[in-house]
Amino acid sequence: MEYTMFIFLGLALVALFFMSSRGRKQQAKQQEFRNTLNPGDEVMTSSGQLGTVHSVVGETVLIETTPGVVTRWVKAAIQAVPPQFATAESVPAQDDVIDPDDPDRRDRI
Repeated sequence: MEYTMFIFLGLALVALFFMSSRGRKQQAKQQEFRNTLNPGDEVMTSSGQLGTVHSVVGETVLIETTPGVVTRWVKAAIQAVPPQFATAESVPAQDDVIDPDDPDRRDRI
């Protein structure tokens, strides 16, 4: 009976150690990503702002959000490379596009 408390305590400490080491690995990966930022890289900030790295000066990153608009951010706010969104060129053309003004449409009431 006395040993079960020590077993549960030991298991809790082991689980805490593994969760802590995973967090440290993720932090190190994020720090490495931030340290390798170069002009021209597409990035997303922690608030969701998308843009292209204009320049990196110390702990400050200048991000161009639209042509001619440059904003200043701290490196810690740079979260990740944004996911690629679908563009008109990446979506295959569809031959079965429905024209709402087509008189031959059968779904009109």
